[in-house]
Amino acid sequence: MTEGLDESLWVDAFLRHLHSERQVSKHTLNNYQRDLTKLSEQLEELQLNGWHALNEKRLRQAIAMLHGNGLSGRSLHRLLSATRTFLSLFKPRRLGG
Repeated sequence: MTEGLDESLWVDAFLRHLHSERQVSKHTLNNYQRDLTKLSEQLEELQLNGWHALNEKRLRQAIAMLHGNGLSGRSLHRLLSATRTFLSLFKPRRLGG
Protein backbone atom coordinates (compact mmCIF):
# COMPACT_ATOMS: atom_id res chain seq x y z
CA MET A 1 0.00 0.00 0.00
CA THR A 2 2.91 2.39 0.60
CA GLU A 3 5.00 1.46 -2.42
CA GLY A 4 6.01 4.71 -4.07
CA LEU A 5 3.95 6.78 -1.64
CA ASP A 6 5.60 9.72 0.12
CA GLU A 7 5.47 9.23 3.90
CA SER A 8 3.81 12.59 4.37
CA LEU A 9 0.79 11.15 2.56
CA TRP A 10 0.54 7.92 4.57
CA VAL A 11 -2.03 9.22 7.07
CA ASP A 12 -4.23 10.64 4.32
CA ALA A 13 -4.07 7.36 2.41
CA PHE A 14 -4.86 5.46 5.61
CA LEU A 15 -7.92 7.62 6.32
CA ARG A 16 -9.16 7.17 2.75
CA HIS A 17 -8.71 3.42 3.15
CA LEU A 18 -10.71 3.40 6.39
CA HIS A 19 -13.48 5.43 4.78
CA SER A 20 -13.76 3.47 1.55
CA GLU A 21 -12.76 -0.08 2.49
CA ARG A 22 -13.81 -0.35 6.11
CA GLN A 23 -16.57 2.26 6.01
CA VAL A 24 -15.82 3.64 9.46
CA SER A 25 -17.80 6.61 10.73
CA LYS A 26 -16.76 10.21 10.21
CA HIS A 27 -16.34 10.48 13.99
CA THR A 28 -13.86 7.58 13.98
CA LEU A 29 -11.98 9.09 11.05
CA ASN A 30 -11.68 12.43 12.86
CA ASN A 31 -10.48 10.75 16.05
CA TYR A 32 -7.91 8.61 14.24
CA GLN A 33 -6.64 11.62 12.31
CA ARG A 34 -6.29 13.63 15.52
CA ASP A 35 -4.57 10.73 17.29
CA LEU A 36 -2.08 10.08 14.49
CA THR A 37 -1.34 13.80 14.22
CA LYS A 38 -0.72 13.96 17.97
CA LEU A 39 1.58 10.94 17.80
CA SER A 40 3.39 12.33 14.77
CA GLU A 41 4.05 15.60 16.61
CA GLN A 42 5.35 13.67 19.62
CA LEU A 43 7.64 11.62 17.38
CA GLU A 44 9.05 14.84 15.94
CA GLU A 45 9.92 15.90 19.49
CA LEU A 46 11.81 12.60 19.79
CA GLN A 47 13.64 13.64 16.60
CA LEU A 48 12.38 10.75 14.49
CA ASN A 49 12.56 11.30 10.76
CA GLY A 50 9.21 9.91 9.71
CA TRP A 51 7.05 6.87 10.30
CA HIS A 52 9.67 4.53 8.85
CA ALA A 53 11.94 5.30 11.84
CA LEU A 54 9.32 4.28 14.40
CA ASN A 55 10.08 1.22 16.51
CA GLU A 56 8.61 -0.23 19.68
CA LYS A 57 10.99 1.65 21.98
CA ARG A 58 10.23 5.02 20.38
CA LEU A 59 6.50 4.33 20.43
CA ARG A 60 6.68 3.55 24.14
CA GLN A 61 8.61 6.78 24.73
CA ALA A 62 6.05 8.80 22.81
CA ILE A 63 3.14 7.21 24.69
CA ALA A 64 4.84 7.85 28.04
CA MET A 65 5.39 11.49 27.11
CA LEU A 66 1.77 11.92 26.00
CA HIS A 67 0.60 10.34 29.25
CA GLY A 68 2.93 12.64 31.19
CA ASN A 69 1.39 15.59 29.35
CA GLY A 70 -2.04 14.63 30.64
CA LEU A 71 -3.55 12.49 27.89
CA SER A 72 -6.09 10.17 29.52
CA GLY A 73 -5.86 6.40 29.55
CA ARG A 74 -8.92 6.14 27.31
CA SER A 75 -7.40 8.53 24.77
CA LEU A 76 -4.08 6.66 24.87
CA HIS A 77 -5.92 3.39 24.27
CA ARG A 78 -7.66 4.82 21.19
CA LEU A 79 -4.38 6.31 19.97
CA LEU A 80 -2.71 2.91 20.26
CA SER A 81 -5.59 1.28 18.40
CA ALA A 82 -5.30 3.83 15.58
CA THR A 83 -1.53 3.35 15.50
CA ARG A 84 -1.75 -0.46 15.35
CA THR A 85 -4.24 -0.30 12.49
CA PHE A 86 -2.20 2.34 10.67
CA LEU A 87 1.08 0.46 11.04
CA SER A 88 -0.49 -2.86 10.04
CA LEU A 89 -1.09 -1.32 6.61
CA PHE A 90 2.11 0.69 6.27
CA LYS A 91 4.77 -1.06 8.30
CA PRO A 92 4.09 -4.80 8.51
CA ARG A 93 6.35 -6.72 10.89
CA ARG A 94 8.16 -3.52 11.99
CA LEU A 95 7.02 -3.21 15.61
CA GLY A 96 7.43 -5.93 18.16
CA GLY A 97 9.74 -8.02 16.10
